[in-house]
Amino acid sequence: MIPTLYKLAGQLMPFVLHVAARTVATHALSIFGDHSDVMAVRQTGCAMLCASSVQEAQDFRADLAYRHPAKPGAVYSFL
Repeated sequence: MIPTLYKLAGQLMPFVLHVAARTVATHALSIFGDHSDVMAVRQTGCAMLCASSVQEAQDFRADLAYRHPAKPGAVYSFL
């Protein structure tokens, strides 16, 4: 997925990618917060916004699309 993000950012293609910043541990199947997926794409050149809920992430995208419709994609994460 990361090479695709480089291509999309380089071509200024509009896109939205929502990332749930969580990991599942194998011991007792507990869910912990983890930002490794989000930090893996920080060098792609995409705008990155973090939200505390799915609704807040959607609101970020709606506001960005309204204010800057010609801007390329953004990566959103919530924890």
